[in-house]
Amino acid sequence: MRSVSRRPFIWIASLTCLVLSTILVSAVLGQSDVPLPSEIRILPPGPDVSPERAAFLGKWFGRWDGSLSHVLIVEEIVANPPRVMVVYAWGTNQVVQRPGWSRARGRFSGNDLYLDRFPNGAQVIYRMLPGESLDATYEVGSTVSRATMRRIRD
Repeated sequence: MRSVSRRPFIWIASLTCLVLSTILVSAVLGQSDVPLPSEIRILPPGPDVSPERAAFLGKWFGRWDGSLSHVLIVEEIVANPPRVMVVYAWGTNQVVQRPGWSRARGRFSGNDLYLDRFPNGAQVIYRMLPGESLDATYEVGSTVSRATMRRIRD
């Protein structure tokens, strides 16, 4: 009786699981339409950064008004001189046809994170909520959009 090698089966099963898990994670997070930079570096906070502010570090996902995918990546928080560096990324919906991302600076006012105004005049504010989520507000002119951001675990 000839022995059948299981190696090809194991390799195919492993590859299938990897592909399916990648698709599932993108579908669950809903961020498949959000481009991100190839280089992301989340730096640990210094000893002078409060735990309340350090909690903002990391990757977050939400949807503006339930439709426009948004990813916030807080890469760096420095207390002195005060500085916050983020990646602000967005997908597409019926109104926004081009996805994209940009690096932005921010600052804390109390424990709220304010991003520097965007070229279109928009102000974006993030407030930490219980349970590792952020309340996000995007204001431009008289238009206000809201999102609840959830932490993305790697």
